[in-house]
Amino acid sequence: LLLVALFPILRGVGVSAASAAAVIGTSAGMTFAPTAGTANLAAKVAGLDPIIYLVEYQLPIAIPTLIAAGAAHYLVQRYYDNKGDDVYTEAAEVKQTEAPEVPKWYA
Repeated sequence: LLLVALFPILRGVGVSAASAAAVIGTSAGMTFAPTAGTANLAAKVAGLDPIIYLVEYQLPIAIPTLIAAGAAHYLVQRYYDNKGDDVYTEAAEVKQTEAPEVPKWYA
């Protein structure tokens, strides 16, 4: 869902495709919420209410982790975007020229 909804927005504001995919991948892997399955399981094993577990145990770790991940995304993606390693113009040109004609009724 993030890929379908957020990817075109990030591309529209000028973020490279690789950077947008990295941000989406990171956000999908960092689930800090009382409704997350892993948080519920951890709270159950610890014998805590999921909200207490979130506020007392997850948030003190989550906030610095998110700040560090955001800084890392900014620095690393800025470096690689300037380097231009994710631009494949030859592959895009080949794709456009080799596109077969398909019947309109497929749509």
